[in-house]
Amino acid sequence: MVARFIIQQMTSVSEPSRAASGLILAHLLIAAGNTQSIPGQPSFPQDCSSVCFRVLEARRAELTRQVSEILDSLQPCLLHLTDRQLRVVVRLVSGRPEVLAVMLLSRALPLDSSICALWRALGAEGKLSRRLLAFLMRKLSTSPAGHETLAVTCAVQELLAAPGGKGPFQRVFPQLFGALLLQMGHSEILGETMLALRALLLQAQLGTVMEELEQEAAWALLWSSKSHTEGVRLLARAMAQHGGLQLPGIVKVLVPFLSSDREQHRVTATAFFSELLCGSEKQLKAVLVKTLKRQAQDSSVPVRLQLFQGLGRATAAQVEEHSRELLAIICSALQDTDVADRQAVLGALSSLSQVLPHLRRDGVARDVAADVLHRVTVLWERDDAELRCVGANVLGELCRCQAVTAHIKWELQGALVCLALHFQDPSNEVTQACLLTLNNSGSAPELSTIRRLISKNQEEGVLDFRSFLDDLAFWASDFPEALDWSFSCALYCLSSRFPEVRASAAVFTESLIKNVPQSLLSRRWVDQSVGALTQALQEESDAQVRSCASRALECCTASQRQRPAKEPLWKRLFCCWP
Repeated sequence: MVARFIIQQMTSVSEPSRAASGLILAHLLIAAGNTQSIPGQPSFPQDCSSVCFRVLEARRAELTRQVSEILDSLQPCLLHLTDRQLRVVVRLVSGRPEVLAVMLLSRALPLDSSICALWRALGAEGKLSRRLLAFLMRKLSTSPAGHETLAVTCAVQELLAAPGGKGPFQRVFPQLFGALLLQMGHSEILGETMLALRALLLQAQLGTVMEELEQEAAWALLWSSKSHTEGVRLLARAMAQHGGLQLPGIVKVLVPFLSSDREQHRVTATAFFSELLCGSEKQLKAVLVKTLKRQAQDSSVPVRLQLFQGLGRATAAQVEEHSRELLAIICSALQDTDVADRQAVLGALSSLSQVLPHLRRDGVARDVAADVLHRVTVLWERDDAELRCVGANVLGELCRCQAVTAHIKWELQGALVCLALHFQDPSNEVTQACLLTLNNSGSAPELSTIRRLISKNQEEGVLDFRSFLDDLAFWASDFPEALDWSFSCALYCLSSRFPEVRASAAVFTESLIKNVPQSLLSRRWVDQSVGALTQALQEESDAQVRSCASRALECCTASQRQRPAKEPLWKRLFCCWP
């Protein structure tokens, strides 16, 4: 108890008091018996710390149980100790390094200079340093986010700042970087985290990353919770350009956090990865694509939005190089559009619109192009009018993309036919979006024909819908593929959730039966049309749909009806040509 009291007095602000306390402590320790001839008698003005440390060094084994008390007492004067004296402190506590580490980690952040000096002194002791590093890295992998994780990262940086720590530092850099990156979302320690990240980048000799972040004002973005993810993107971009050797390790560290229970962890990691995708090497890119495809279906809307915002900012050159991967991720995001949140779907469609103009033909596989088209067309049956509008607009982008039309021109033709039936959509905005898409449906001959039919039957922005459907049916009979798609679309739209679209589908079925020559009508299509229309009459409650379906059914059942000879297509379209 006396020794503890004396130690406490060594923190006195009075130099004479500290000197006297050191002298008394030395006498007490010598009186205990092991203190060789050290602890001549020190004179009062002599530096008592020297005498004290000589005694402590001699009694190290017996004093290791008092690590916490001794360090509490010595902390105010740690900065004033010589290297030899610091080594004495290190040796004193080397028997219980974990106890020391836990005590130091509990200190307030940011670490003051005295604690930093002690960590560095510990780092100079090879065996002890390795033992402490192993302990701290275990802590880093198991600590919850917050004060302790930040304290561990700062401690490791100081521990490895000592001579000989460069090699171990490079090995643990990815874990330190990942821990600090994920800490960014915690506003209560944001300032300390920013300081630690700056120090980490400098210690890793990534000054070019620092310079780029300064130029892009990324530090200010990282500081604000509203712009935090934008700062994360800029950090990822800078690391992709200047920290390539560290990226595989960083990705390995962050991947588990993409499935973290904490939404903020998933948001941060997704923002980092989506920006990294287009700037990484081939091997790493494969890992990122596989990972981000899962994120495209994350339950969190902010996570999915981060993914799509990153993909949407890809440059033309990046899209050309990574088109297959980008489309695969977007398709994955649209996979379950019946239940997906509207914000996430809109984000995916926005990314798709920005990617499509830059695709090369050899960068798109046919099955991927068809899959994208399918994901877009099902949007037209969503309750949300905005989604239906965007779905119509994206179809126009697909029709204007030569890399897509080269693979699925007939599928696009069918989609345009289906879109035409949505002219009667209950939303005027959707109707206008459909009209705009069909008026600008691309340069492929098969697609431009519909545009000319629209122009032929349109006057002052108003479309004669029944006349347009008659012409559309007449044109389809010239192309077997178009005829198949036309019947498929008509039958599909007969089951639409919107009565206006179901009525249009019935009218189009009637137009097909009336305008396609008997010799070209497939018995299969007639039979399927009869079945669908009969079912519609049995189940339909809307009077307009029942009326249209009834007329179409009469045409279908009059299979022996004589049809007039069909005029050549060029006559029907003559007035449409420029």
